[in-house]
Amino acid sequence: MPRRTTPVWRRALALLCLVLCCVAAPVALTAGWARAILLDQAAYVQTVTPVADNAQIQHLLAQAITDRVVTATLGETSTATQAVQARLLREIVGSAALDVVASPAFATTWRQANAGLYSMLAAGISAGWGEPVVLDLSPLAGALQAEIDAVSDTLPVALHIAPEELRVQVLDAATADTVRRALRDLDRTFYAATAVVLLGAILSIALAGDRLRALTRLCFGLAIGATLLIAALLLGQAWAAGQSGGQASAVALEAILDAATQGLRVAAIAAAAISLLLAALFAGLGALRGSVSRRSPAG
Repeated sequence: MPRRTTPVWRRALALLCLVLCCVAAPVALTAGWARAILLDQAAYVQTVTPVADNAQIQHLLAQAITDRVVTATLGETSTATQAVQARLLREIVGSAALDVVASPAFATTWRQANAGLYSMLAAGISAGWGEPVVLDLSPLAGALQAEIDAVSDTLPVALHIAPEELRVQVLDAATADTVRRALRDLDRTFYAATAVVLLGAILSIALAGDRLRALTRLCFGLAIGATLLIAALLLGQAWAAGQSGGQASAVALEAILDAATQGLRVAAIAAAAISLLLAALFAGLGALRGSVSRRSPAG
């Protein structure tokens, strides 16, 4: 008996549904993660709090703070004498800044600063339009000044830490408004993407002539989508850090994004691995079915 062929229109529609499902899946996963983290201040602050204990981040932040303080003291351009002063200042301020960011006071300030950052970005979205997002580490100014005053006899110039020097802009107004716009439409995006994923998956299988093969293609496509999401997260993090406008901003923003998106990266990796395993399983079942059908007598 000749094998029944699937109409071209059904194959084309099944392929379209498959593509839509695989494209919408990373969007739904990202939107779901964002709803759980970015729309809940307590969850966001809890997620980024461990960054304060990361020794590498502490070192980078201390270096970034040092650069801001030295630049504010001596200016962007320097003479030969100021270059020598800058080198000495970097050593002294860098050591003091590292002691401060390694102290318990920094952990408290980090939590408070991120709570304030969340308020500027996500809480009361409509009231924040046109405003940049700032990570306010100015409560550390007193502790940093005390550390520097303790070694003031070694300073080449008098040094006074202004609180403004520890207020780090992590997003400019335009970028912040883009994020606010995305957060405003987050629920709509999540529900729409989830609906497309479910309908696309169901229709891509229902319209296919070989549903086992359709399941294999679907799982493989979802694995590709999850892998692309991981790559997009890494590229997006690098891009956002590059848009921050300064070393201190870049270090702070990269640390926040790395901590905040860790759960999403883990979920994407798990989704890719599970999808690949299911694709291999369905492919194996398809091969087994083909082997059995070839061995069965014609009749």
